[in-house]
Amino acid sequence: MEKVKTPLNAPRLLGLLLACGALTLPACQSPPHPATDTGATPSTVDSNDSAGEHTTEVDLSSATSNADGSAIVFDPLEAGKNLPDPCVELSEDVLRNVGFVDTPERETIGLNDHLPGKGITCNFGFTEKYDGIALVGIDSDTVSKEYLMRRGFFIRNAPESIVPNAYFYTYSPNRGDNCSIGAHTPRGRLGIGITGEMPWTRDDFCTEALRYFDKLYKSTNSFEWLER
Repeated sequence: MEKVKTPLNAPRLLGLLLACGALTLPACQSPPHPATDTGATPSTVDSNDSAGEHTTEVDLSSATSNADGSAIVFDPLEAGKNLPDPCVELSEDVLRNVGFVDTPERETIGLNDHLPGKGITCNFGFTEKYDGIALVGIDSDTVSKEYLMRRGFFIRNAPESIVPNAYFYTYSPNRGDNCSIGAHTPRGRLGIGITGEMPWTRDDFCTEALRYFDKLYKSTNSFEWLER
């Protein structure tokens, strides 16, 4: 696999992002929601309201949402102790089914220090052939959505994704040749990013990142592996 020859090296930029936000990450977080069971199929619960009528509540719990459908709010310190490690926790069959090839290049940030900023990046090639050089990476980190929004790295929410509460973000707001999509889990943020030297707009990069993110969600039974 030929590594991307571009200043947009996602792991390095993630490292800078984590370093800049390390001291403020705990303040970015609201108190974590109670742990919820993960699952792909919503369940319903009957309850009695004040008028004695039965109402049905839909349980929207998943790896990226609470029972009411709201986004997971993770504790960065706790998440940093058990970040998802795609290179280790996902099988070769799953990765190839999603579309990743070659031996992944694993990079870690801050795992061996006592600062709250932590990250793991697993870089792959593509099965598809693009007109240019491209790199796709599965990332996990302790960066909050609120921090991204304050620093100008947040792009927009991604309701078109099958992953509940997914959103688009970037490691370089001043360049259009990259896009990542992710969502929060109890173990930290999980995302997929694409960068490269191709004649694409940022929307093109986001569309491809979304496609891989949704395929990973399907191939892992709604991120069931995050229960580990």
